[in-house]
Amino acid sequence: MDLQEAQAKIKELEQSEAQAKQAAIDAKAEADAAKNELHEAQAANRQTAIDKLAADNNREFTEAQVNAFKAMDEAGFQAAASLVTPQAPKLPDGLDQEQATSGRQGAEGLDAKFNEWSKDNA
Repeated sequence: MDLQEAQAKIKELEQSEAQAKQAAIDAKAEADAAKNELHEAQAANRQTAIDKLAADNNREFTEAQVNAFKAMDEAGFQAAASLVTPQAPKLPDGLDQEQATSGRQGAEGLDAKFNEWSKDNA
């Protein structure tokens, strides 16, 4: 092999090396982009799961609870989600007060009205 052939071969190898380096850089960029897409999809799926957990159990989670759910791995999240118990819905006003009073409250006013009615109709 003469000097010119050797120099041509060196130049060819240098170009090949540069192409390989560029291909590696491009592959790394594609891998990073795919990894970012995966993380975004997983984050969106987790947020959907958190929202569904809240809706299914009639609950609202604090920001700290949501952040803790987001930080968990899938197994931890599933375990924590299984421990969340449904919360009873808020009762409408008045339903949390005693209603069966054995006639004590309403009857007192009715006696006076009945007595007035009976005097008028006697």
